[in-house]
Amino acid sequence: MKLQTLANNNPNYQDQIIKIVGSLLGLSKEKITLNYKKIELSPTQVKEINGYIKKLKQGVPLPYLTQKQFFFDHKFNVNNNVLIPRFETEILVSEAIDLLRGVKKGNVIDIGTGSGNIITSISKAAGSGLNYYGVDISKDALQTAKKNAIDNGVKNIKFMESDLFSNKNLPKKFELILANLPYLESDYLNMLPKQLADKLQYEPSVALD
Repeated sequence: MKLQTLANNNPNYQDQIIKIVGSLLGLSKEKITLNYKKIELSPTQVKEINGYIKKLKQGVPLPYLTQKQFFFDHKFNVNNNVLIPRFETEILVSEAIDLLRGVKKGNVIDIGTGSGNIITSISKAAGSGLNYYGVDISKDALQTAKKNAIDNGVKNIKFMESDLFSNKNLPKKFELILANLPYLESDYLNMLPKQLADKLQYEPSVALD
């Protein structure tokens, strides 16, 4: 089956299908768009993509299906142990990079690092003169963050398990402190409309509540 046919059969999920095919075939969105009418999918690939579409209809976020999310032009691994990186969080990274311009030494910490997307992106942009720390209360999240740093060619981040600043091995002084911590109260989450609640149910509650 051609990609175009599969997408036309699922008009509400055309953009997601393109991203899924890109993930399966290792192709960029631009390359798929240029060859949209030519790409032929095997029966096995069609079956796999239909399985993804079924899960999308159930409310599973696309990044948890492809296990990938682009953030600040870098690719990050995501899974149910970490919050999906949000586009609006790129503003935080941009501001941090601006604040660090001209800073040659010192410590930078990302509290509640999750997938490590914030501290990894800052480290790549701000250079190697600074000491970078990513801390999280979740051991599983830290494993994902470490893998993301390695996959993005970053080796100068120390990832540590810590509830905020509780880890006594952390430095006592920082040039910059970043924190995109959980900010939704339990009562608020319990009152969300079903459509929104269904989308959030797949993300770790410790990263939201």
